[in-house]
Amino acid sequence: MYFIIYYLTLQGSQVSEVVSRMETLVTLCTLLSFLFSAHADVVGRFEDAPECMKYFYKEKVPEWGASTPGAAHLCQRFVNRYHFATLYDTNHRIAVYSAYHFQPSNGGGREKRWFVEPQLVDITWQAEMKDGYWLGKDHPGVYLGERQALNEDYTHSGFDRGHLNPNGHHAGNRG
Repeated sequence: MYFIIYYLTLQGSQVSEVVSRMETLVTLCTLLSFLFSAHADVVGRFEDAPECMKYFYKEKVPEWGASTPGAAHLCQRFVNRYHFATLYDTNHRIAVYSAYHFQPSNGGGREKRWFVEPQLVDITWQAEMKDGYWLGKDHPGVYLGERQALNEDYTHSGFDRGHLNPNGHHAGNRG
């Protein structure tokens, strides 16, 4: 967070009024910073995000991949509920690994939508996965795939887009 400080020549009561307003502004900015960082999906470390740690076996994050340049730690949230954690290589635009709870199911259809992490485009965007098509409609002219793979990366490529958290590994509806 950056603050711009203007130096003014003030007298008497003007100084105390400006100081009072600045203290209020600093308090408000600190509170807003805390609120936004507490609910962000892109986190500095999984260990600092209890909502992510529950997806790791015995709440132990693997060391493998920890030194990946450009790695993003994602607490994947959809419909205001966390579903899994992903270590994502933003340089190569591919997941290093995903962690989730396996729940045997009687199958499950493949999701046709392609979800992207808005905060990999701009850290100030919503902290919840969103269908790439609709995110593109919300932000026309903004390229979403600089730091993450997009559905069109797989179109006519001969490659399968894979699964970070397969529907078939979960009983019931996850949405």
